[in-house]
Amino acid sequence: MDAGSALSALGVIAIVLLGAGAVVALVLFMVHQAKLQRQRMEALEQLANGLSFGGPGAGWFSDFDSHAVAQHFEDFQTGHSRGATWIRHGKVSVHGIRGEMVFGDYHYKVTSGSGKNQTTTTYQFSFLFWVPIMNLPESLALRQENFLDRIGEWVGVDDIDFESSEFSRKFHIKCSDKRAAVDLFDPRMMEWMLEETPPGMSVRGGAFFFRGATLWSAAEYVGLVKWIGAFVMRLPRHFVDARCPREDVEVWESNSRK
Repeated sequence: MDAGSALSALGVIAIVLLGAGAVVALVLFMVHQAKLQRQRMEALEQLANGLSFGGPGAGWFSDFDSHAVAQHFEDFQTGHSRGATWIRHGKVSVHGIRGEMVFGDYHYKVTSGSGKNQTTTTYQFSFLFWVPIMNLPESLALRQENFLDRIGEWVGVDDIDFESSEFSRKFHIKCSDKRAAVDLFDPRMMEWMLEETPPGMSVRGGAFFFRGATLWSAAEYVGLVKWIGAFVMRLPRHFVDARCPREDVEVWESNSRK
């Protein structure tokens, strides 16, 4: 074998080895991802069991974008091939405020273009609904303020301004009833939220809705459940008293004094 042939053979061997290495790396990556997904699901099942949650049930089902509560949120009306890949539901009492909680992973697809240029992208996100026994006819949205919101203020598109200028600068809040928003975000609530940055939150159809930009880890789910508990403990007394059943108010007040 001459030198040229030897170099050519070595080149072929190198390409084969690189290809084999890439395949092995891909397989190892897929195995690792499957392991992480399995660990995540096990942790989420432990969380659901700890909250005494069961499967979908009670009107919550895998394609629940047609559910009465989910219909209030555009997040579940976007794209096609929509559905929940994992969902758990149960009755909860958050410091005396009874209700339901449902959380899970959701996916949908968006197709754009046509013919050879047609592309379909799959999106996934985690979500949590808390539906308390509470009179909540208003719609509300809370998130951290961004640069576009400040531009909106310059052209007259504004959100609600609160007594705390720092709170108003940090958060963008829209509500169908300004008085209700001012009642909810009293000085004590605003002070806490400035210290403990809240997740994005929407309230519609009597439900508090939280969603992730992508899938949450089990720890992120746990953190959100704890945040909801802390939020409930800081609800203004007059707000709870006017909107919750008397028996729930009494338990909530007892827990608040502890």
